[in-house]
Amino acid sequence: MARIAQIVAQIALPLVVVFIIYSGFLFVSARGNEEQLEKAKSTFFWAVIGAILVVGAYAIATAIENFAKQL
Repeated sequence: MARIAQIVAQIALPLVVVFIIYSGFLFVSARGNEEQLEKAKSTFFWAVIGAILVVGAYAIATAIENFAKQL
């Protein structure tokens, strides 16, 4: 189970980085356009939420695996 979570994390975390860079590009290119700024904020917010979920899932899977090994 932890191995699957590790593979998912190895795929998802680079995607998170890409979306954070993309949101930075949106911030810079918005030039005061409120609609673009909201899109950039939303993209950044969901990228961070995705990163938290992926890292959290990996941590939980690893903890469960370690707990199961101790039984």
